[in-house]
Amino acid sequence: MKKDQKEKINQMSLAKLEKELDKENHNLAKLVVDKNLGKIKNAHQVDELKKKIAIIKTRITEKKLAKKLKNNSKND
Repeated sequence: MKKDQKEKINQMSLAKLEKELDKENHNLAKLVVDKNLGKIKNAHQVDELKKKIAIIKTRITEKKLAKKLKNNSKND
């Protein structure tokens, strides 16, 4: 994954990240089917998409934890 793609993901809001995750999971399912049917030549596309999904999931978790910590500090 290119650096500019990571920067774009880092700047997304939580809602946008969740939408992007849904979209990429759908793309992964289609890509896996296509790979199994022999329709794609570059099998590494699946691995790259899995990495992108992992990065998105990580950012979602980080944002949720940051929000939770922010809320906890307000209550103290």
